[in-house]
Amino acid sequence: MKRQGIKIEDFVEVPLVTYTGDTAIGKFLGLDFVRKSRVIVLECTFFEPEHRPRARAGRHIHADDLPQILEAVPDARVLLIHLSRRTGIRTAKRILEQVIAPADLERVTFLMDRPPRSACPKSGGPERQADPPGVLHRSQQGR
Repeated sequence: MKRQGIKIEDFVEVPLVTYTGDTAIGKFLGLDFVRKSRVIVLECTFFEPEHRPRARAGRHIHADDLPQILEAVPDARVLLIHLSRRTGIRTAKRILEQVIAPADLERVTFLMDRPPRSACPKSGGPERQADPPGVLHRSQQGR
């Protein structure tokens, strides 16, 4: 068929991961490959309401920007990175619960989040599931 000039193959580009870098919300959300990405790695530095001016001044993403971002990338999982040390992950999660819809919460993950602890069946002590490959926690960095 190919020798006869009949097209037998088609090129399909599927954007898998988009990394926005250290940026504010912007025109990148309108890019086709961003809207179609399966995973968006997003630097979300600020969460507390009083940090909005600081986020804007430094051109960083604030948690308040997440509803707009999630709307622009309706099929993507969002991996939040670069959380400020001012905000603990528990506090950031509580704020997200107030800022974004419950259905969207399922699509958002923090890079440095640890799985929940469970009782160890043999000893009764705490046991933690293994982290996915490539995930380092602060205590493991630099080893």
